[in-house]
Order: sequence, then structure tokens, then C-alpha cells
Amino acid sequence: LAEFASKIDSLGVLETQERELVNAYKILIDESRPSGERVKQANLLKRYGQFDEQAVESMWKLFSEQKKPYDQAAALSALKGYVSTDRRGDVLAAINEDLTGGYKNGRLRYFGIEALEPLLPDPAVLEQLAIIAENDPERKIAARAAKSIATTLGKGDRAIDRRK
Repeated sequence: LAEFASKIDSLGVLETQERELVNAYKILIDESRPSGERVKQANLLKRYGQFDEQAVESMWKLFSEQKKPYDQAAALSALKGYVSTDRRGDVLAAINEDLTGGYKNGRLRYFGIEALEPLLPDPAVLEQLAIIAENDPERKIAARAAKSIATTLGKGDRAIDRRK
């Protein structure tokens, strides 16, 4: 069997990929590594179906215990598709804090929209996205929120028109 396997992967591609994924996992859970590096590894693991519960928890910890303003945003970008209704409140609270603080972290709002979108038509998520769509000073972010709402409400409904 080993001989057969070695013939299938005579160039060692599978072995190299396995080493790469093991290394990516180690980097992702290493809290001493920069958040951007950890998120990059999270995306690699997601691409190969290796983003398991421990990896998700590591990103939630990065989101919850951020050291720099953009660490939360970076963590949310990795958590897209992994925000449960149990964690929804944490994301909504972080976005709300940014809104009340003067819309300073556009990346947090944008990645927050993407992370929360799978939970639609959840009323709390809809409400938050409507606030962003109507009030966000960055047109791209407001448009992203409006698009999420429009998609949820159906193709026939109009998105909020930001042109004035």
C-alpha cells in the first residue's frame, strides 16, 4: 500500500500540502503570532476543510481579546460562515460600539456584515444592518449592508438608495 501511495504522489505534493496545513494550524492557534498572519492561516485551513472547532475558538478568542483596533476585524474575516446565534450578540455589540464611537473601524463593520449575513433574516441582524445601510459614512459599507438586506427581503424589494 505504501508503495502504491508513493507512486500516486511521486513528487511529494500531498506530503508537502500536509506539512503546510499542519504548520498553518500551529500558526493559527499561536496567540503570540500577529493577527494578520493567524487569519491568513485560518483562510488556508478553511479552503482545505481543516478549519475545525479549535481553530474557530482560536479566532473567537482573537476577536474577544483584541490587542489592536483591527484585530477584531481580522478575526471576523476568518469567522465568516462560523458565527452562530449564540455568538451573534458579541458581533452586534462590537459593531454597535464602533457606531457609537464615531464609525472609526470600517473593516470591522464590513467584515461584521459578512459574518452576520448568514444569520439573516434574524431581526436583530436586520436592524443592525439597516442602521449601517442608512447611516454609514463609507458608501461601500452602507451599500454592502443594503445588499444583504435586499437579498434577504427578496429580489423584488428595493435596497436603500444612498444617492442624494
